[in-house]
Amino acid sequence: MGLVLITPPAEEPVPLGEALNFLKLDGADDGDVVAAILAAARQQLEGRGGWLGRALVTQTWDYTLDRFPEERRPHEDWPRNVAIRVPLPPLQSVTFVKYVDLAGVEQVLDPAKYVVTTTEEPGLITPAYQQIWPYPRQQAAAVTVRFVAGYGDTAETVPEIIRLAVKLLAAHFYENRGDAPVEVPDHVRALLVNEIRSW
Repeated sequence: MGLVLITPPAEEPVPLGEALNFLKLDGADDGDVVAAILAAARQQLEGRGGWLGRALVTQTWDYTLDRFPEERRPHEDWPRNVAIRVPLPPLQSVTFVKYVDLAGVEQVLDPAKYVVTTTEEPGLITPAYQQIWPYPRQQAAAVTVRFVAGYGDTAETVPEIIRLAVKLLAAHFYENRGDAPVEVPDHVRALLVNEIRSW
C-alpha cells in the first residue's frame, strides 16, 4: 500500500499573519522563517506519517493497493469486510478507482459499482448492491484510488483545536530553531488527544 500526494493544500491551516501575531512578531525579518516553520508544523501533524494522520486543508492523494480487499468471514459483515478504508480522514470524495485487469490493461471502475461513505473515519469504499470487486492482475499497486481529503478549502474550515496545535507547534519550532530535530511536545499531544488517529 502506498500514498502519493497529487495536489497539495492551497494554503496552510494557519495564515502567516495569524502565526506572526501569535508569536508576537512584526514579520519584517521573520516572515520567511515563520512561513517555513508553519509548513513544517503542519507536515508534522498531517498526511502520510504525520502524528494526526489526517488531511487538514483540502488535498488530493493516490492510494495504491496490491489487490482489492478479500472477503473474510463472517459473511454477515459484508460489505464492510471487503471495504477499502481510505486513509487521511476526513474523506471528501473519491475521484476514481482504477485497477490493472488480468490482461494487464488499466481499467477505470464504474462508479455505479461502488459506494463511497464519507460520514465515518476512515472513509469507506464498498461494492454496490449485488456487486463484487473485479479481479486485478497479480502485481504490486494493481489498484489505485484517487481521493480528496481535508476539512475544506480554507484555513477556517480546520477545527480550531487543530489550528491552535499548529500554532503551538510552530512556536515550539521557532523557539528551538537551530537545535536538533524536536518531537511534538507533550502539551500539543495533550491538546490533540481526541483528534489522533483511531483507525
